[in-house]
Amino acid sequence: MNGDHRLDDDELLAVLAAALVESDPVPGHVLDAAKAVPELAGIDAELALLTFDSEVDHAGVRGQDAGRQLSFESGPLDVDVVVRTERVDGRPVSVIEGQFAPAAPGRVTLMSVDPALPGGAVDADEFGRFRFDDAPAGTVRLLVHLDAAAADARPVVTAWFR
Repeated sequence: MNGDHRLDDDELLAVLAAALVESDPVPGHVLDAAKAVPELAGIDAELALLTFDSEVDHAGVRGQDAGRQLSFESGPLDVDVVVRTERVDGRPVSVIEGQFAPAAPGRVTLMSVDPALPGGAVDADEFGRFRFDDAPAGTVRLLVHLDAAAADARPVVTAWFR
């Protein structure tokens, strides 16, 4: 570049953007999470925050066979989840079992941060119990819709977890 050429605003922003990408690239997991945000557009869901993770809070947790235990809390609903690996037909599968409180029937949708991986939806029984038998590997979240009897309650979506 010679001293006679001045960059216009668009050229200057392009040069700065390229320098940022080169010096401090965005981590892949952040890009994956950003790509998953449009899935939630228009959903009027209450965010349930992670309040317990057995991988972090080890006190009082049973052995490894119990799986990873997670608890999420929001205003209207709490969601407890166990994530573990089981062998089915000789292959490992990820199983997610959970229950929400207060207990009520509903529908639970499993969403993956990777749009190429299938999520799925299952019905929760009258006790709020649900199970995904072959959950996608990687980062996921749950969206809980209570049945019509609790129509005044907003859906609840958990924070992302692995």
